[in-house]
Amino acid sequence: IETVGSSTRTTIVRNKIYDTRTGIYLEHSTHRSLIAHNLIVNARTGINVEWWHEGAGSSRNTFAYNRFISSGGLVVDVGGDGNRIVGNVFVGGPRPAIVLQGSSDNLVQGNRACRADGPLVGFDEARYDDGRPAVSRRNRLVRNVNRRSGAC
Repeated sequence: IETVGSSTRTTIVRNKIYDTRTGIYLEHSTHRSLIAHNLIVNARTGINVEWWHEGAGSSRNTFAYNRFISSGGLVVDVGGDGNRIVGNVFVGGPRPAIVLQGSSDNLVQGNRACRADGPLVGFDEARYDDGRPAVSRRNRLVRNVNRRSGAC
């Protein structure tokens, strides 16, 4: 599933996505959209928010209550700022499950991960398309849980 640039208030809700390279792909300039209650199984990347390109990123999107099983998680790239990442569940798959790559001002709250080693949230440095560094700043992590084993 992919948004096209300049998408606003798009809803991607209650889908079942299996065995694919990328489950959901938000192209730059996707704003105020809801991505919720999706099941993503065996995807290399579960959800990818495209990087800042030609002066545009994606902002103020909500990623809520999605379930990732044996999949890569949620990658929010450069310029993907001001998003809400809440209540998602990550079972197995690579870690970190949530990657904020040069992305800032995001709320990451109430997410759960289990059955894998490594951190739930990772912060990677990146670069804007003009070469300037993009560093993750002012992200808020609240009540997230990461378990190596047991129920998720």
